[in-house]
Amino acid sequence: MSVFLIDAGKEWRESQGQVLCVARELVTKGLKTYLVVEPGSEILRRASDEGLPATAIPMRGRLGWLVRRRLAALMRDNGCKLVHVHETFGATLGLAAAAAAQVPLRVLSRPADSSPLEGKLPLAAIDAVIAGTEAVKSVLLRG
Repeated sequence: MSVFLIDAGKEWRESQGQVLCVARELVTKGLKTYLVVEPGSEILRRASDEGLPATAIPMRGRLGWLVRRRLAALMRDNGCKLVHVHETFGATLGLAAAAAAQVPLRVLSRPADSSPLEGKLPLAAIDAVIAGTEAVKSVLLRG
């Protein structure tokens, strides 16, 4: 069994700190963890500094279908049972890859109450949402 954490952000934000915290805890608990991030990103540097396993995959660009295909293959090949996406752009790729790989559990963390892709995420493909704030919770409950 393995867990995939996906974050496509290049810059460091509070949500990347949360991703590292989750990765740290999963590794400490002995779970096979794959942190999938952008090459050259600050989260990749910090994960490497901490000795956390991280896979760098270019996720931004015009060839999203290739990224989804690569992610799905990694998930299948590594027995992924849970995908946890941490931001909107990574969610669009990660959730589609998880569906293709038939990953049974998909979780979305929402640290902010707005997004450039608001209303465009395939919510039917998500098994659970973690609301980062009360504002996020209220947006999610409103639909």
